[in-house]
Amino acid sequence: MSHNSTIRGNTPSRRDPKANTIEPSVTDSKECPVWVGWQRKENPASWRLASHAELEFQYVREGHCAYFVNGQNYPCLRNTLLLIRPHEPHSFVSAPDRCRSLEKYCVMVQLGFLKEGSKPVRFPATGPRCLVLAEDEATEIELIFRHILNEYQKRPVYWKEILRENLRELVWRFRRLGERPKPLLVASPIVTQLLDHIEANFVQPMPVTSLARTFGYSANHLSLLCRKYTGIGLKQYILRRRIIEAKRLLEAQPSLKMEAIAEKIGFADYSLFSRIFRQVTNMTPSGYRRISHPDN
Repeated sequence: MSHNSTIRGNTPSRRDPKANTIEPSVTDSKECPVWVGWQRKENPASWRLASHAELEFQYVREGHCAYFVNGQNYPCLRNTLLLIRPHEPHSFVSAPDRCRSLEKYCVMVQLGFLKEGSKPVRFPATGPRCLVLAEDEATEIELIFRHILNEYQKRPVYWKEILRENLRELVWRFRRLGERPKPLLVASPIVTQLLDHIEANFVQPMPVTSLARTFGYSANHLSLLCRKYTGIGLKQYILRRRIIEAKRLLEAQPSLKMEAIAEKIGFADYSLFSRIFRQVTNMTPSGYRRISHPDN
């Protein structure tokens, strides 16, 4: 769908197997003024400046891109949630290197649809716009988008009422996430080297004491640096990186046994893997697999 000033149509979403995309669609603009889409696309192209009367959320699940909104550029990496307020000029900007693949969700809704009785939902004219989510936050947000998409596609009884509540929850979660403390984002050569090393070796045994010897700092100092620039300690960062890989394997290989996934990402003990996965995502590995493959 091109970003025009109005939304029209009454066709349910449909999946395009070539683009691996659920094509965006809308219901009747008076009855249910909502637009929902999911897309995984290779080398997505930029699109021109647009503006519309709807509130818009973009959730970048994988890959990277940018959005130009109200005269400012917002880079969007993995697990980024972006808000575009009504009537704000904006455009999608593909990554300079035309990243291999971009997966993202999009929701557009007229604010009037979100009101409860005669009480409208008021969204501040200023405030956070672009949020980078921790893994547990990203899992919660992705579940909301999946619920919205599921109701939108299947349209069972009371789907509009449930859709409205899902959208209201998305709005309130965005506002709550926007008020959380923000980690420092100043570049640090040591932290950059450390995170690059973890990225290349996170499936291998990686005690903090071993990293300390590799980088010539105490384990406590490295962990403090990691917390300062990422918001979490070094051990927790390594565990979260492994869980990110576990989520990828659960989605990509639905028949792979849980024990094999745990071993592939560096856990010798399945029960420890399951416990850490739940701590990070608020779900069990099997529960995450079920929502990733609802038709299996």
